[in-house]
Amino acid sequence: TEAKLLVQRLNTGALPVPINLIGQQTVGSSLGQKSVNNSVKAGLVGFLLVAIFMILFYRLPGVVSVVSLGIYAVTVLTIFKSCPLWLALIFILLLVVLFFSIFRHLKIFDGVFSAVLFLIVLIFLVYYATQPVTLTLAGITGFILSIGMAVDANILIFERMKEELRAGKPLTTALDEGFRRAWPSVRDGNITTILTCFILMGFGSGMVKGFGATLFIGVAISMFSSIVITYTLLNIFNSSWLDKHRWFLGVKRLNK
Repeated sequence: TEAKLLVQRLNTGALPVPINLIGQQTVGSSLGQKSVNNSVKAGLVGFLLVAIFMILFYRLPGVVSVVSLGIYAVTVLTIFKSCPLWLALIFILLLVVLFFSIFRHLKIFDGVFSAVLFLIVLIFLVYYATQPVTLTLAGITGFILSIGMAVDANILIFERMKEELRAGKPLTTALDEGFRRAWPSVRDGNITTILTCFILMGFGSGMVKGFGATLFIGVAISMFSSIVITYTLLNIFNSSWLDKHRWFLGVKRLNK
């Protein structure tokens, strides 16, 4: 009786179609390591291409964004390798202090909405900083994707800053206005991506959860690198000489 029931269940939904052998492939034990190595190479090539584009198109701000992107990559990989708890707490504290100091200076902190966003991001960063994160193929894919998203905010900021410079505003004002006016777009873009990451982590399977987790970490750290690190470095290079030689800022001439 059990055998008949098993046959009935196996035949349920079966289609009367022939089965033909189309292809055959033997998977060796070294395939996984080869795929991981190829993914790492793809990440390095992607980083290099993004760096070349940013430097050629935005010049000095592009160099600053590449430095910021490098710090971003090191920070993300540090979290992936599960840094010690004390180091994670120091990093989170530094993150909070720098965020609030720069946001207060630029006056772009929009109350409860930003506070809830930062609180959620910080909670998950502390969690992933104290838990081991395995870099699977899906996880590496999420990290490579986040590389492009890490400079997306810089592109919005730099384009807005160039518009202010073309309008004849001094470099200091253009720098602050670029960050201030680009922040709503950066904030909304990151929020939608983070919400998607939560859906992937909540309803996805193992590999999908890994992709969502690494993408979330990348997006969260990119908010720090694109706003705090880039703004700090650009203020270091801010000078009257640079204000007069705006070619280094990607602006050809002033509108009169």
